[in-house]
Amino acid sequence: GDSVIVLPARLDGMIETTLVPRAPEIDRTAEFPVDITRAAAAIGVQRLLLSEDGTLEVARTPLVVETSERIAMHSMASAVTIANGRLTTYLLLKYAPQHLVERWVEPTLRAEAFGAFGITEAHAGSDVRAIATVARRDGGDLVLTGEKRWVGYAPNGQYAIVLAKLDDDARDAQTVAVVVDTASAGVTQEHGPAF
Repeated sequence: GDSVIVLPARLDGMIETTLVPRAPEIDRTAEFPVDITRAAAAIGVQRLLLSEDGTLEVARTPLVVETSERIAMHSMASAVTIANGRLTTYLLLKYAPQHLVERWVEPTLRAEAFGAFGITEAHAGSDVRAIATVARRDGGDLVLTGEKRWVGYAPNGQYAIVLAKLDDDARDAQTVAVVVDTASAGVTQEHGPAF
């Protein structure tokens, strides 16, 4: 089932039969490895940080690290994409309201949805306090104003975790993380230049 912890033999089998044959093509084409991520999800890789009841089990972090290293030995792109799914589900389970957990966690664990991270702006890279994107309250909603750059997983994300200042763009304003459905009005997802 979906909640089974990955056994080394299952992981080795997925790596040998699915990942190894595809890794050169993924590297050559810079393809987003949806098929590999779904194969990993099918054997439980995305659920490594969850207990049987679906709660976070961070004591399993060493298993996550070992699994990531074994996948990365053959395809760094696949390892990072798989790790992104675990990171976004971790953040949602730890910090998001229940309606967002219900909407995004299971599809992400099955590799049917991917989360993006909107942190960096044109003039705010590693200095996160310099971001100017603002989230203003509008009834029960938050309306975002601003532009993000170099958004990890932007072209492929069905949702994005976006950092913004709450109500004011002052350097010391409260910073919040907002989960945005990328199908929302005003959201654009573009590929940037390749390096």
